[in-house]
This record gives sequence, structure tokens and C-alpha cells, in this order.
Amino acid sequence: GMTPNGEETLLGRLAARLRQLERRIDDESAALLSRLTARDEELLRSARRLYHACSVVPCLLYYLRTSESPTKFPATISFTIRKGVPRWTHHALWLAGWACMGRVFQSAGSAATRRFAAAMFATGIWTTFIFRLGGG
Repeated sequence: GMTPNGEETLLGRLAARLRQLERRIDDESAALLSRLTARDEELLRSARRLYHACSVVPCLLYYLRTSESPTKFPATISFTIRKGVPRWTHHALWLAGWACMGRVFQSAGSAATRRFAAAMFATGIWTTFIFRLGGG
């Protein structure tokens, strides 16, 4: 946007930067997809299965009373993975999913893609392993 005297507004500059970032992400995505091998695609499918399991298996284990009894219903994923077998199962599945993703990013990702993936991995470690719900 522009002010009445023709100057670009802060909101206008921000919108332009966001469009620039969107183009960069689109370019990075297209480049990554163009470099994927059949092995990378299989690793991505494995990662997807592991991440789906990460949402379901620990919850089932929680309701099978492997971490506490009585259980709470309904309960969020964060609540069900805060301790015991569900916690460690979640962490193992999540790390295995990231191991698959990491191999894809190493083989097909640019330096920027690898940095972004590392930041997302660190965020996950920080929020689910270190400062988890009910962790103190």
C-alpha cells in the first residue's frame, strides 16, 4: 500500500517481502522435487508412515494404561505422551521419521533447505522432548 503522498507503507513493504519469501520457498520446493530419487521418495513415504504412527500409537498405548490409570478422556496428543511408554514410543517414532527426512534433505536439499529442516527438528526437540507438557 501507499500513503496519500506516494510513500510505501510498512504494511506494503511487509507484503512485498512476504511475496518475495513465498517465491523463494516455491523455487526451493521445485528444486528439491526435481532432485528426488526413487530412494528419496521411498524415504518420504516411510517418514509419512512414521509420523502418522507417531500420532496414533502412543495414544493407543496411553488408553491401554501403559503410563497411568485411570486415563483421562478426551486427552490431547501432548497429554498422552507426557510420560512412560507412550512418551518413549512417540519419541522413537518421531526421531525415526526425522532420520528418514534428514537423509532426503542431505541427498536432495539445498543448504537453505537443510538449515530450515534443522531449525524445525530443533523446534520439535525443544517443544516435545525438553519443555514437554507436564515436564515441570
